[in-house]
Amino acid sequence: LVYGTSGDKVLRDGKPVTGETEFTAAEENGSVEVAFSFYTGDLDENRLVVFEEMYDEEGNLVGEHRDLTDEDQTIRIELVSDEEKPKPRNPRTGDDTPILFLMILSLSGLTGMLIVIGKRRKRKKES
Repeated sequence: LVYGTSGDKVLRDGKPVTGETEFTAAEENGSVEVAFSFYTGDLDENRLVVFEEMYDEEGNLVGEHRDLTDEDQTIRIELVSDEEKPKPRNPRTGDDTPILFLMILSLSGLTGMLIVIGKRRKRKKES
């Protein structure tokens, strides 16, 4: 699969987008559907061309069709502008626990405990 203007390969994750269908020809002339499945939201252009290659059982190339101007090999993709693209939802991370409140509460409790312990020790010394 190539871009119709430049002939550059369409890449996904650094690899060319390809499709493959295994078939046995029933007649001299015919057609076979080849499915492609890939993300099209960031394509450089909307006209893509499928280059065809045919191999025999041993893997030898027996025919090919590579014509950027052939409309029968051309696919047109409807491109979506950046404004029309759905905005990605940011995942929620962390939690909403009020840490500052919990720290103040803990320090207050600790302070209260230290006051009580201090008063008990003072009473013990006095007795």
